[in-house]
Amino acid sequence: MHKLNFWSSSSDNGQASGQDDEGSLKIPLETLGLHTLYEPKDKNITMDIVAVHGLGGDSFSTWTDKASGCLWLRDLLPQQEALKGARIMTFGYDARAFLRPFEKSTTGRTFTFAEALLFDLSNARIDQEQARSRPLVFVGHSLGGNVIKSALVGANNQQNLYGDILKSTQCLIFFGTPHQGADAAVWGTYLGNLAQGIGIRSTEVTQELMRWSNPLVELRVNFAQLAPRYLIRTFFETRKKYNVLVVPEMSARFGTDNDQAVGLDADHLDICKFGNGKTPNASRVLQTFAAVSKLMEARIESAGASSLEERLEALRRSA
Repeated sequence: MHKLNFWSSSSDNGQASGQDDEGSLKIPLETLGLHTLYEPKDKNITMDIVAVHGLGGDSFSTWTDKASGCLWLRDLLPQQEALKGARIMTFGYDARAFLRPFEKSTTGRTFTFAEALLFDLSNARIDQEQARSRPLVFVGHSLGGNVIKSALVGANNQQNLYGDILKSTQCLIFFGTPHQGADAAVWGTYLGNLAQGIGIRSTEVTQELMRWSNPLVELRVNFAQLAPRYLIRTFFETRKKYNVLVVPEMSARFGTDNDQAVGLDADHLDICKFGNGKTPNASRVLQTFAAVSKLMEARIESAGASSLEERLEALRRSA
């Protein structure tokens, strides 16, 4: 197992430092963009898995248990028989943009991050026709889940550029991602909880973060038409972080009949960190990945059979 050394936004006693809130969320430049964590040695890739972090994290530390250094996306997922053919990637963006004055964040809106994700992922899948049609699984933590949803909305709007990503996406797996909220006030409450949950004490910074409520309401509406086509799995936190339950169960549930949701015994930041594969949380998550992999395979086979039947029927009609 590889040992990672990464920044921490908390002091040694486990309490948030509260000093220079934007500066305390130090995002190492080398974590930005798309990084491959695992690729089958024989290059026989059967699916792509892409993880996207949220506020207060980065493309590596969000998914890494600090005590053991276990980056489970790399160290545990490939051990699952159903996932040995998966290429596993992690995407990083500068989430500090959410904390800057709203008017100055023209390069830091949710879709800007989503557009960068689409751009990088498209380039990573362009080497051959088979790669562009390879099944896709997106994994999001916290606001990272909303970056994923924004990317899929963007792909739907720009199908000439990213239609293959839209069509290839089969499954969305969310950790502590807020989905519910029909108005800005609900999202404002969540964003305020998020600020408290990652240790931000500055009232001004918290208020700036809460101004992202309206764009998130709009995203919820725009993504609703796409949601039914995916396998959706959501994990919600059951422990408080800094005395707040950042994303309550009702907000974390997607609320559609294609969503399976379950709680994990963890807080908002530790919900996607596992030191080994034997804990109840890790076992539940790993089993979910293995299960959706098999469901995806069945869906693809079914779609292929249906497509063949449609082509044969068209030939019969034209005869």
